[in-house]
Amino acid sequence: MIKVEKLRTTIPTDGFGFAVTPVDSWLDALMTRPRMVIGEPKYGTLFPTRKHRTLAQSTLIDYRRDFKDACAFDPRLTFEGVQFYLSEISVGKVGFEVRLKTGVIAGELVA
Repeated sequence: MIKVEKLRTTIPTDGFGFAVTPVDSWLDALMTRPRMVIGEPKYGTLFPTRKHRTLAQSTLIDYRRDFKDACAFDPRLTFEGVQFYLSEISVGKVGFEVRLKTGVIAGELVA
């Protein structure tokens, strides 16, 4: 099972007027399947349905899309790109950085 761990960010959290931090907003959208929120059928990503897949370069394309889709629901999260770090993929870890206009959300995908 794939887990998201060690999340950290460079996004400032003051002055936006939101109740949650950008990282919490992104993680909630990432971990929610589409059609699970009443009144918001497009909210969420397919990441939860892929959590039993292996960590391989072919599956990283799907994860990249999920990371981008998770940014679509919060105006603070303007997506610019994703960088994966594959140096530890053989032991089941892939580091990532989601680059946004306001900063970076970084963490690890762990199998």
